[in-house]
Amino acid sequence: MKSNLVVTIGASALVIIGVGAFLYPFNTPDSSESITPSAEITAKTVVIEQVSDQAAATTTKQASIITKIDFSASELSSMYEASRLHNTCQQELLNIDYRQKVVRQRFDTALTKINDEKQWALAVMHMHELGIVDAQEALSQINLYQLRRLRKNYEHHNSSSAPNQFQKDMMKNLQEISLALNNGDLSLLSESMKDFRELSEKKGLLTRVRQKETLLSPETMVGHAIATKSNINIEAILNVVPATHAMLNQAIRSGADTASVSRLLTSMDFSNKPAYTKYRKLQTALQVAIETNSIDVLQLLLEQDSLTNVQFTFSPVNIILMQAMIATERAVLSDEQLEMILLLRNFEHAAHLWPNEQLKKMQLMGYPGSIINDDLRDQMKALDIKAQVYRKLVSAQPSNLNTETRTYFDDTAEKLNQSRREYADKKSTCAPLKQAWKNQLPGLNMISDITPFLKPNLSFEAQVDHLALTSPTLVDVYYKQSLSNTSNTGDIEDAVDSIDDIRADFSQLSQALSKLEMDLFQRQFLVEKLCEEFDLEGVYASFPLAQFIDYNNTTTGSCLFEIADYYGQVKQEFFAHPDTFPSAIVHELNNYSVDEAIRLLNELERPEAKYTAGFPKGRDALMLALDMANSAGFEYDYGSLILGLLARTELTTAHYRRLHRLKVVDILLFENLASQFPAIEQASSQPFNIF
Repeated sequence: MKSNLVVTIGASALVIIGVGAFLYPFNTPDSSESITPSAEITAKTVVIEQVSDQAAATTTKQASIITKIDFSASELSSMYEASRLHNTCQQELLNIDYRQKVVRQRFDTALTKINDEKQWALAVMHMHELGIVDAQEALSQINLYQLRRLRKNYEHHNSSSAPNQFQKDMMKNLQEISLALNNGDLSLLSESMKDFRELSEKKGLLTRVRQKETLLSPETMVGHAIATKSNINIEAILNVVPATHAMLNQAIRSGADTASVSRLLTSMDFSNKPAYTKYRKLQTALQVAIETNSIDVLQLLLEQDSLTNVQFTFSPVNIILMQAMIATERAVLSDEQLEMILLLRNFEHAAHLWPNEQLKKMQLMGYPGSIINDDLRDQMKALDIKAQVYRKLVSAQPSNLNTETRTYFDDTAEKLNQSRREYADKKSTCAPLKQAWKNQLPGLNMISDITPFLKPNLSFEAQVDHLALTSPTLVDVYYKQSLSNTSNTGDIEDAVDSIDDIRADFSQLSQALSKLEMDLFQRQFLVEKLCEEFDLEGVYASFPLAQFIDYNNTTTGSCLFEIADYYGQVKQEFFAHPDTFPSAIVHELNNYSVDEAIRLLNELERPEAKYTAGFPKGRDALMLALDMANSAGFEYDYGSLILGLLARTELTTAHYRRLHRLKVVDILLFENLASQFPAIEQASSQPFNIF
C-alpha cells in the first residue's frame, strides 16, 4: 500500500509524506502514554472560579449557605490589592496574546498574496515544519484550498434567485446533452458538447432540481446514463465525452454494476483522484463506493494497481469510521460498514490517526474534531484493524519553496516563538497572583435549586415576595424553575373556552384571569391556548393577559411556531409591550447573547426601566450583567454592557452590592466605570451580594 499522499496542485502534484507513521494495534494510540504533551500548545483559556471551596459544595442545603457579607477594612484592602495585582497581570497577558495573534496573522496574510498554487501548498507545509500549524491543520488548509480551486470550475446558481443569462444558456446546453443521451443520438451529443465547451470553461452547473441540490455536467450526466441505461453504447459515448473521475464517481453513485465500472476504468487513467460533488466537497471513487455501500465496486477499485489518494482525508477506513461516528450516538459499525472494513483489512488498509497533544486523544487524520469513542475503538480492536499514527507531515520538495517566502516565514516564526516564550513567562508570573486573588474572593452561593428557600403554603406571588426579601437572584431562579413545573391549567382552559370572540370578550377573559396567580408554565400554556383558539389575534391578546412568552422553547409544528413572523415582528412587539416581562435585553442576557444585548441597548432612545427590567422583583439587566461579569472574569469583556446600563439605570442597594463585588473581582474595570460614574464609588461601603 502506498505511503505518500499525492495532493494535486495545479498542473503538478505536491507529495506529502507522513513522518512517524507507525503501525499500531487499534487500541494502543489512544492511551495517554503514547502522547508527549507540548507546553507551547497548552490551553490558554483563563477561567475564574468565583466560588470558594466552601461555597462550591453549597447549592441545596440551606444550613451550608454562605452568609458572611461584612469584612474589616484590612480584609477589604487585601482584596482590592489582590484584585489589582491579578487583573494587571492578566491584562498584560492579554496584551501579549494580542501581539502574538498579530504576528500569527502575518502568515495568513502572506498566504493570500501567493498566487502560484504549488507555492501556496509548499508555504503551508513550511508553516507546519516551523510549528505554526500542526499536521491536522496543515492538511485541512491544503484540502480547503483544493476545494476552493475546484469549486471555481463550476457555475453555482443561487436557488433563491432567478438564473442569469449565462446560467440559462448553460441549462439549455445541458438539457440538449441530456436529450441526446436519452435518445442515444451521438450526433446531437457531439454537437451539444461542442456548444457547451464554446460557452465557457466551466465544467458544470450546481443548482436545485426538484428541491434537491444537483451537480449538472456532461461528465455526471454520462456517468448517470452509464449506470441507469441498459442499452447505452458506452464506447461510442466515451469517444465524444472522455471518461473522467467525476464521471466514474457519478456512475458509482447512480448504482453502476462492476461491469460498467470496469469498462470506465479501462477507458481512463484511473488514480482515484478526488472530484467536486453536489455536496460541495471533494470525493474519490473509493469514497463514493463506501458511501453507497457498493461492496463489489469497492473490491474492484481496491484491486486496481493505480489506486492512490487513500491517505488521511481519503483513507477508506477513516471514511467508514467517520460515517459511523456521525450516524449514531454509540458510533459502532453497521453490518454494511463491517463488511467493507473487513475487506479493507484484507487489502492492508489502516486507520490514519493524528495525536492531539492538547486533548491527549487521537483524532482521525483529515477530520478535525473527530475523536473515536470507546465502543468504536473496541470494535476496531476486535476486528484487528490497524492504525497508522502521523505526528508530522513533510513535503517531498521543500527546497522548491520560493526563497523570499521561506525567509519571511522563518523570520516571522522567530518573532512568534519569542512572543510565545514571553507569554509563557508572563503566565508563570500571573499564576500565583491569580491564586492569591482567588483566595481573597468573598464567598458566593450558586443556586440551582430553589426548594430549600421556599416557605410552605404560600401562593406563587407571595412566594416571590418572600424570596425578594433575601435576593432578586432567588426570584429569578424561582421564576425559571416554575417554567418546568407541570402546574394545573384547568381554570385557564375553562376561562378561554368560555369566550367566543377575543376582541368582544377580552374584558371578560381578563377579569377571569386576574383572579388567578399564574407561574411561567401556566402563562406559557395561556399563550399557546389563545393561539390555538384565536390564531394571531390570540397571540397579541396574550401580551397583557399572559405577559410572558417562552421564546426559547417553542415546539416545532405548534400553533405559535406556525404564526407568520413569530420570531420577527411579533417578537419585537411582545418585548415592546408595556405589560410584558422580562425585557428583550434581559432575555438575551439569560441566553448569554451579550453582543445582541449590547445592540439592543444601543438602540434604546429613552432610558425607561421597562427596557432593562427583568422578572417582577427579580434582577434587572444591570444586576444580571454584573453577576455575569463577577462570575465569568476574562471570558468576556462586559465593560461596554455595564457602562451602557449604568447610564440607563437608577441604582439601588442590590446594584451597589454587586458593584462592590465587581471591585474585588476586577478593580481595573470598576475604576474605569467609576471614572465615568463617580456615584458608584459608594458601593465600597455596601456589603457584598452573596447570591
